[in-house]
Amino acid sequence: MKKKLVLFILTFCTIIIYPQSAHIETYGLSPRQVEADSTDMFIIPYNGLTNVGINTTIYIEVSLTGAALTNPTWNVIQKPPGSNAHFYTTANLTDSNQVVIFKPDSAGTYKINFTDGSVISDTLKIIAGLYLGYTGGLIPCGTCHGDKVDEWQHTGHYAIFEEGLNGTLSNHYGPSCINCHTTGYDTSAANNGFDDFPFVF
Repeated sequence: MKKKLVLFILTFCTIIIYPQSAHIETYGLSPRQVEADSTDMFIIPYNGLTNVGINTTIYIEVSLTGAALTNPTWNVIQKPPGSNAHFYTTANLTDSNQVVIFKPDSAGTYKINFTDGSVISDTLKIIAGLYLGYTGGLIPCGTCHGDKVDEWQHTGHYAIFEEGLNGTLSNHYGPSCINCHTTGYDTSAANNGFDDFPFVF
């Protein structure tokens, strides 16, 4: 009886000192990382942002502390009216880390929840919409984020696309450079990104 009591106390103290919890965050991947393995579920690069264009393929990772995956459950606990967004493929990176694919299909806010038995759950918010120009258009980015637009205009990223097309950037700028130097370039998603407009290099 004494041994059982000691074992119970140790187990109880371990749970208090090292609570089992889950942490959700986005799982960004560069084009180079995607190309490194053609047999896994990662087929499209993702920048890891939580504000995305609709129909963007998002990778979401959960990391458990003090526990291993036993019955992982992903839920969309909030989504815009009319949305049919759901989860796709999952992959276990380790016995306590899992990644799932999610695609928001309507403009608005999504809340993703993860649970696994007695593990303390966690929630991640994703905001999806259509890409807008930084000037002009119905509601340009600068309307709400003028400080960020001004900050961006003072970086090398601001003019690199134009310089590349004008030939002043380098002599090897080509069509494959465009997807990294434009906004919302994702041929698998229709969301007013650069690739959704007519353009010939």
